[in-house]
Amino acid sequence: MSETRAIDAIKIGQRHRKDLGDVWELAHSIDAVGLLHPIVITPDGELIAGQRRLEACKLLGWQEIPVRIIDLDDIEQGECDENGQREDYRLSEKVDVWRSLESRQGQKQLPLNFNGGEEPRIRAARITGTSTVTLSRAKQIVEAAEAEPEKFAPLVEEMDKTGRVNGVYKKLKTAQQAEEIKQEPPPLPAGPFRVIVIDPPWSYENRASDSSHRAANPYPSMPLDDIKAIPVGGLAGDDCIL
Repeated sequence: MSETRAIDAIKIGQRHRKDLGDVWELAHSIDAVGLLHPIVITPDGELIAGQRRLEACKLLGWQEIPVRIIDLDDIEQGECDENGQREDYRLSEKVDVWRSLESRQGQKQLPLNFNGGEEPRIRAARITGTSTVTLSRAKQIVEAAEAEPEKFAPLVEEMDKTGRVNGVYKKLKTAQQAEEIKQEPPPLPAGPFRVIVIDPPWSYENRASDSSHRAANPYPSMPLDDIKAIPVGGLAGDDCIL
């Protein structure tokens, strides 16, 4: 269900996200076009998703804010119609639902014979109508943005805007792999060698007519100048075949 609540009544507990980014920019956007996505809370007013939107509305001087309410306790007990919970959440909000379920399960006093039951990730997937693979990838994107907001926050925005995770997840993994390569460059063999085989990871030009999708490299690429700077001459013998 959706309604409005007094902003002062919204309770913010332990949050995973430490850096909220440029809240003023979001506030200007909300002021211009309105709040397109309500924040998500429990019936007693505990925030599940939407802290940046909440803080932006505070900056605008709002006294009340549109909210979407889900009862996680009822959902866990099977007392709610789960199909009715599958509303149009952003992917980052679906991750917050998963985290809230994890937090609540961790706070429970579980019996000694508890066998684990349905894990929060699976339950969150059913509640939000999302596959567990999509939810897991979305969580990795959100966690990367929380750890390095300047680098990865735009990926969360892209994911939420498009409602798609696979392309954004691929960008995340490519960026992370490139960072690992920069931090730990493999040592070159000593040489000199009589035969050298090189497969430079150059970037293909992004052509709309290219049906092979070669522009979407599944690995980090190198600029042409960096490829030309590879010290092949220092590795080659006098009669080397390249």
